[in-house]
Amino acid sequence: MNATQIHQLCDGVARVVYLAFDSGRNGSGQRAARQIAQRLWAQGSKAFPVELPDEHGPNSFFVSGGGDARQFRLLLQRAHS
Repeated sequence: MNATQIHQLCDGVARVVYLAFDSGRNGSGQRAARQIAQRLWAQGSKAFPVELPDEHGPNSFFVSGGGDARQFRLLLQRAHS
């Protein structure tokens, strides 16, 4: 997310944002999620990186990973801890 997108999302309203990025072997998606979360927290929003199972992104979690809404809710709950 660039500075303009951060500003648009943090428009004076306290928000809760979940960041679900790919969890590839190099860890770049999860690093990006943590960095964006820090930027959002600095702007007054609560942001939580969601750790998806290895080698899955949000789409593949549901399509090829066999994930369902209940399992995804558990991942969102885990992001808070």
